[in-house]
Amino acid sequence: MKNNNRGLIITLIILLIIVVLLLTGLMVFVISGQPYKVIDFISDDKIVYDESFDKNEINALVIQSDAGDIDIKPSPDNTIRIVAKGGKANNFSVNNDNGNAVINNKSTSRPNISLFSLNRNNIVADIDIYLPNDFSNVDITSKYGDVTIDGEFNGELKVQNDFGDIEADVLSGQFELHTDCGNIEIAKIDISSDSTATTDMGDIEIEYTNDIRIDADTSLGERKINEKDYKSDTLLTLKTDMGDIEVN
Repeated sequence: MKNNNRGLIITLIILLIIVVLLLTGLMVFVISGQPYKVIDFISDDKIVYDESFDKNEINALVIQSDAGDIDIKPSPDNTIRIVAKGGKANNFSVNNDNGNAVINNKSTSRPNISLFSLNRNNIVADIDIYLPNDFSNVDITSKYGDVTIDGEFNGELKVQNDFGDIEADVLSGQFELHTDCGNIEIAKIDISSDSTATTDMGDIEIEYTNDIRIDADTSLGERKINEKDYKSDTLLTLKTDMGDIEVN
């Protein structure tokens, strides 16, 4: 009964937010004759940053992004390469902080919110990062945009995303993934340390896991879990407030 009430409360809150946004957008449109903006970003293929680093000089990668997609890819030459496309060069920076490569990706202005059209005024950069197979420490904080992990990442991965999906091919080691609004999709998990994948509003889908314990909870949605080893010391925690959870 308690879970049912919680789900009903979440649904009512979401409906109330939608109604408020619709009324606000309509009011602004009537008063000004201009559409009220929802999320308003644009990126292009112009390269504004392209540098490579010796992997022995970098212990960890820290990414702080206002907006734009982030794609982690395998390095073809065993170096760390960072490429930013779109945006403005002076809004993108990479600094070495005691062996940590700190990436700052800023938008030209605060994100605007719109229901009736997508007027693209905020210029942002998409980031491609090429990492050697043995690079093992990545921490990503993103306000808006998708985060993608191509190939296998074997190490410590942290992703905090406000708005956008998180997708990964193969995750080993240990990870903490969270998005406030977006889906989490992982093709394969092979972990030996406790890990988590959570979203406030979105689905979680995992195609394969090694033999681990799985604790999955959804407040409002369906739960379909192919249970693994109940006695395993490794625990995978999956949680969504509103969405489905599926583990094959």
